[in-house]
Amino acid sequence: MAHLNGIHVEHTNRSNLNRFLRNINTLDIFRKSVDLINRHCSDPILILDDTVLQRSGKHIQGSGWVYNHSEGKTVWGMSLVSAAISGNEGIFPLNLDFRPSDSGAHENSRIPSKIVMQMGVIKRAITAGLIFSTVVFDSWYFASGLVRFLEREERDWITEAKGNRLILVDGEWIRISDHARSLDPGRMKCITIGGKQYFTRSIITRMKKIGEVRIVVSRGIDSEKFVTNRIDWKPKEIVEMYLRRWDIETMHRELKRDGLGVSTSGCLQACLVRLS
Repeated sequence: MAHLNGIHVEHTNRSNLNRFLRNINTLDIFRKSVDLINRHCSDPILILDDTVLQRSGKHIQGSGWVYNHSEGKTVWGMSLVSAAISGNEGIFPLNLDFRPSDSGAHENSRIPSKIVMQMGVIKRAITAGLIFSTVVFDSWYFASGLVRFLEREERDWITEAKGNRLILVDGEWIRISDHARSLDPGRMKCITIGGKQYFTRSIITRMKKIGEVRIVVSRGIDSEKFVTNRIDWKPKEIVEMYLRRWDIETMHRELKRDGLGVSTSGCLQACLVRLS
């Protein structure tokens, strides 16, 4: 609050700004964000992810022991569930929700899962009129509940898959990792994305608990197995769209590097200007 108040030319006591912000309807800010995204973004893709803000203070409200996937260990910090829009014009932050850690929550409180929280964000975005047709997420969010929800909302999806997922090949259920290893490298198709070459092979099949999907096995990028409900899409199109998921990592880096500094406060000021 002190920082936001200090960057105004004719700032007064910060309590005025504090009262103003606390009385703003957060849904109004969300709707204004959606309006701005619809106006300035083309070819939008909704990206779902989460991140951890590591903290040092043991008495910071909401902090606790949380698992950090990027480091592969449990750390002391805050868990944030995030969503962003990737468009031709750049990255548009859409939502950032705080999720209390299991260790930091009250013993009688019920903490929603990240998937449930993200479904709420998607529903809110659709209700607000956000224009998007495709949702991209990593393997952690690849659950039948989220997939069924997206299909009910008539949204397409692309994700990466863990190797233990079962798919139907030649009448037999096998692990997707076993299928990937069985492919002949000489029969994989070379595609070029961003000046880099990747070798891919795709099949249309069924996946346990998911249904009919197109699977793309790719060699040349870290994540090799991609899945989508759009069986009519070409492998290059699928890989290109999934790679846009990394846009949200840029948002996370800005958040961790700048905190509530210039970039974040600038976004908030833009919302406040629109509201006024």
